[in-house]
Amino acid sequence: MAGTLVPVPRLQFLDGSGDPYASGKLYFFKAGTSTALTVYSDVELTTAHSQPIVLDASGRVEAGIYIMAVSCKMRLDTSADVT
Repeated sequence: MAGTLVPVPRLQFLDGSGDPYASGKLYFFKAGTSTALTVYSDVELTTAHSQPIVLDASGRVEAGIYIMAVSCKMRLDTSADVT
């Protein structure tokens, strides 16, 4: 079974001032729940990302994000663990 790319190849997260969320933490959950969802860095769904995915200095995810389920919930925390 192949994965679904979420939602663009290179996600970047910015705050309200347009500054990147450097070292932000991105969590994935099954939609409507607090159950962690396994996400992968490859379309074959063989290499799982760690939870959370830590963003780089530009607020980007270094690799793609692929999921098996279509519906998911994402939560972004700052590097200081503030949601």
